[in-house]
Amino acid sequence: MASLRRRGLDLSRSWFWSAGPSPELQNGKLADKAPKSAAGVRPVVFPAELVPELAHHLEHFAAAGQDGHLFQGPPRGGLLRRSIRDDWTTARTAAGVPGHMHFRVLCHTGNTPASSVGAGTRELMTLMGHSTTRAADLPAHAELP
Repeated sequence: MASLRRRGLDLSRSWFWSAGPSPELQNGKLADKAPKSAAGVRPVVFPAELVPELAHHLEHFAAAGQDGHLFQGPPRGGLLRRSIRDDWTTARTAAGVPGHMHFRVLCHTGNTPASSVGAGTRELMTLMGHSTTRAADLPAHAELP
């Protein structure tokens, strides 16, 4: 999430271009890195119903300019950092999500409905940007309350 930029979001097509990780460096800056494998370089589709919410988010919360980050950390204008863990813990608790559900699990829970309607391993791998069946199968059936 920390590496998502305005330039990678296309609201008219309901997709964003996947970005690699943005680890925090010792100097406090984020470094853009390539995804772990070529399979991670792909457009990621989202439901069209999210477009109005994302448009609102862009207008009120995202950094300005095509290179602006979609998600910023506190204070407004700062980069999203490891502190998202505290925000996730607060939101997870308020929503009644069990403590063992880590933020990263949200990315993988999309495989559950895809799998339930017949998507095979190859389709699940493409959805998640995984290059191996092991990576695709590990968290494919995470359940949220």
